[in-house]
Amino acid sequence: MVAGEVSRMIIHPEEDSDDYPYYEDTVTESSWHYKAIELIHTVLQERFSDREDIFIGANNFVYWQKGSKNQKLSPDVYVCLGARNIDRRSYKVWEEGGIAPQVVFEITSKSSQFTDIGTKKAVYEAWGVEEYYLFDPLREYIPKGFKAFVQKRGLLQPLSGKRIFSARLGLDLRAEGRLLRFFQPGSSQRLLTYRESQLARVEAEAARTEAEAARQFEQSARRAAEAAKQESEDLVARLRAELAQLRREMEPES
Repeated sequence: MVAGEVSRMIIHPEEDSDDYPYYEDTVTESSWHYKAIELIHTVLQERFSDREDIFIGANNFVYWQKGSKNQKLSPDVYVCLGARNIDRRSYKVWEEGGIAPQVVFEITSKSSQFTDIGTKKAVYEAWGVEEYYLFDPLREYIPKGFKAFVQKRGLLQPLSGKRIFSARLGLDLRAEGRLLRFFQPGSSQRLLTYRESQLARVEAEAARTEAEAARQFEQSARRAAEAAKQESEDLVARLRAELAQLRREMEPES
């Protein structure tokens, strides 16, 4: 935590009379950035949907010091393990017993890089963030699109590798195109959103239907070919029999 660390006592929202702004009009993002944020938030929400003690936040203010309304940041996506899984206008650390985000994602760009690896990173270190991930969907300054940091001795230190294991989330992370994807550890099994799962199910069903239609067509074609062959053989046999009969009739009587 930063200076003036809050008490571990939980203060419920209805007991906190201070008015903390929960929006500003200056934040904009590209459609690629929005889609990347949406995917991360949706996948993690669905992954931990049965947990009442994990809050997955996105694009809302985190206030870390009661009474200091200017002491706030708005991570693109953040994970608070041990916090209540409820909807909220903003996240106030003192209302959750001093629990600050442990995992933070920033969908970064060339214009925000110095803030993301400078000011924000310093604040996240002060919060005690354990894992910090930067994803650059347009590859504007991160050539591979993905940077990871983990906390060591109070500082967020960089990790190398195309695929990173998140100990806090229990998942592997890897940049794929303009999205940051999650996987079961050591597996190629990608975590899908509900919408992606439904689409995959429909596509799989369509593929099965197409394969069954092809199989039935092949069987029908084979049966038709066998029937045509049998009909041809029967015709040849009949013609041979007729020819033999005709020859017998044409033979002179002895």
